[in-house]
Amino acid sequence: SMPLIQSALSGFAPMAHRAGFMTLSSTAMRLGQTLGPMAMTLVAALATPLAVYPVGLAMALAMFALLSLALRRVRPDQA
Repeated sequence: SMPLIQSALSGFAPMAHRAGFMTLSSTAMRLGQTLGPMAMTLVAALATPLAVYPVGLAMALAMFALLSLALRRVRPDQA
């Protein structure tokens, strides 16, 4: 799914800034892959192992809301 995500994201950046945009996108994805398991381990240690599910859902919904707001401001046809 990573190539599909990167392909979709590349359409949101103007050609002049696309390389920097894709670099930041890849960095954010790798940072999430690194910090996500550590954060969920902390949640499981502080609460219960089952607490990771509602916390993960809350984080996913928050990211969806942020992405929705960001996409309203930046559209491929405006680039």
